[in-house]
Amino acid sequence: MTQPSLVDWEYWHNVWPTRRVLVTRGNAADGFPRPLTPLTQDLVLIFENSGVHDFLEKCLKVRKPGAPRPPFWMAFWGYVAVDADQHADLGDAMPGNSGRATLQRYSNLKPDPDHTEPARRRRDVPRRTAVTIRMISSGRRAPRRIEDQLATIRGLRRDPARVDERECRRWIDDLEAVHSAAWETLLIGAGIAGTAFTFTTRLLSWATRGRAGDLANRLHVGIGNSESAEMGHTVRRLAEHARSHAAVGAALGRPVDEVLASDASFAELFAAALERFGFHTAPELELAQPTWRLLPKRG
Repeated sequence: MTQPSLVDWEYWHNVWPTRRVLVTRGNAADGFPRPLTPLTQDLVLIFENSGVHDFLEKCLKVRKPGAPRPPFWMAFWGYVAVDADQHADLGDAMPGNSGRATLQRYSNLKPDPDHTEPARRRRDVPRRTAVTIRMISSGRRAPRRIEDQLATIRGLRRDPARVDERECRRWIDDLEAVHSAAWETLLIGAGIAGTAFTFTTRLLSWATRGRAGDLANRLHVGIGNSESAEMGHTVRRLAEHARSHAAVGAALGRPVDEVLASDASFAELFAAALERFGFHTAPELELAQPTWRLLPKRG
């Protein structure tokens, strides 16, 4: 049985909100600096929104299944925008966070020194405790979940040079079936990280009486295990290898195949880097943009 698609392919591409909302380009401008092509917009926004709501309903259980699912992300003429109000609600749902703090981050505003957060009502304590337990439990299951999803996605790979249009359509259908769950996984990590960062920031602010500055940022930079940071470290290791091996250094600037043929150990490092990070590009979620694997000399 074919899984029903979340995409109504006949809709007009600018879907305007049905209510008045506060939207911002916020950090969407970092991930989506340019307008998305129509297919990318469908595959990214529709399933990203679905994954966020699945995270709220299945992992945290702060929303009931079947409740309205207003979009967190929207696109106008291809430009991605964030519904700030929806993200504030998400902040309120996360333990140790708040809607006010979320809006401050998205709007790049400094906290009001005269503002005092209202005390949590006692009846909210059991609910937030339950959310915290579910969050920790989801985090413990996340590594296995990620490995399973990676294995599934790798198993779906086709060689773009050897597939016809019909096979490409089947490929998209296969990816669609795992798309929402993958975004949900991303939100599990982001939710835990955001909560930890907010708690650390508040603790430092209390310990320094508000004089911590960007200490929380600097402390979190050294944690490690960041895929984004690992890309930079990998490029550095490749550069260091090239500097220390004259044959590689002499081949740089030539076609990639000639550079790889100059040194077997460099070729092995390069292949491992493409296997791990080769799907990235700038902007990396735009399907029309060649990836590092497709055009490795851009990486």
